[in-house]
Amino acid sequence: AYPADVGPAAAAHPDVRFVVYHSGYEPGQPRAVNRLTDSLARAGVRPGSNVWCELGSTWFNIMRAPDDAAHVLGTVLAAVGSDRVVWGTDWPHPHGQRPGFKPTDIFPYFDIDDGLLLNQLPLWAPDAAVRKKILVDNPARLYGF
Repeated sequence: AYPADVGPAAAAHPDVRFVVYHSGYEPGQPRAVNRLTDSLARAGVRPGSNVWCELGSTWFNIMRAPDDAAHVLGTVLAAVGSDRVVWGTDWPHPHGQRPGFKPTDIFPYFDIDDGLLLNQLPLWAPDAAVRKKILVDNPARLYGF
């Protein structure tokens, strides 16, 4: 449960797929996924390589805070690329995290705070193509279904 170990492990074993559940999310931290993404950067693990970030429970924790959600998604997408982020969850949470959900329930359109944009934090406002990758295409490719 120490996400800083992922970068060195992924760099040492490029033939292994590393799926980081919860995207290394650390609740209560202002930059909740940065320990993981900094680890990848220091180890030279680039977007599109062998590290995948999963969002299920992470999204449940941040989906009601659009600025935090935009920052977490922007950070993860910048670190691993849009082809390496997957939707998944351990159990069906309320508020849209259940079978039959609509993509707009999971990834609403965000109204991002101008202060975040001025600080040049990685941000992500979802579009249909990236939502489809995260919710459908990437998990199907990763898990083989």
